[in-house]
Amino acid sequence: MSIQFQDLKSKQSALSYILKQLRNEGTLSALISRRVRFETPKISTLLPQATEEKVLYDFELGGICSNTVANEFLIQYVLSFLNSKEACCFIVEDPLAAPSDLFLRNTSARHFTCLEKVYFFAVGPNIQREELDNTLKAAHRYPFLSYLCRVATDIKERMINGIILAEDLQLLSENTLEAFVGAYDEETYLRIQFV
Repeated sequence: MSIQFQDLKSKQSALSYILKQLRNEGTLSALISRRVRFETPKISTLLPQATEEKVLYDFELGGICSNTVANEFLIQYVLSFLNSKEACCFIVEDPLAAPSDLFLRNTSARHFTCLEKVYFFAVGPNIQREELDNTLKAAHRYPFLSYLCRVATDIKERMINGIILAEDLQLLSENTLEAFVGAYDEETYLRIQFV
């Protein structure tokens, strides 16, 4: 099955769906939702090339795309992105985790907390596939929310140390280049591009 990003011609239903997914107050997703409301991002979907147009806009519908194929595509895309750019990171927000969750002590995935929320991340360049796999496995929760961001050295250091400031979260949102939101019964993704 060949999949690719496909631009959506009609953005209104996609914007409504995206804003519904980004509703967690006090999180990076809430800050991103403000950008989605006030900027004009490019929105695309990750689906098989032959997907019927009417299906493209049914974001709750499942059975359209293999989650395994979509995840592999996303991993390759993020690896290529991070390894071709300086000072960028991939962040996956875990809307269900809390900083006190026991599984965080045993995960090999890098993570940080901010305002009692948990985020998993990988930093480029020179990221290895295993690190990105660990990031996605640790944080693949419903709804799936992830971001490709430019990151300043001081914020990156705080991320690596495990706790960032609310101001850092604001700066990460302002420097988000792309966001990925789970769609189509969480089998694949919508991509929001701010560049």
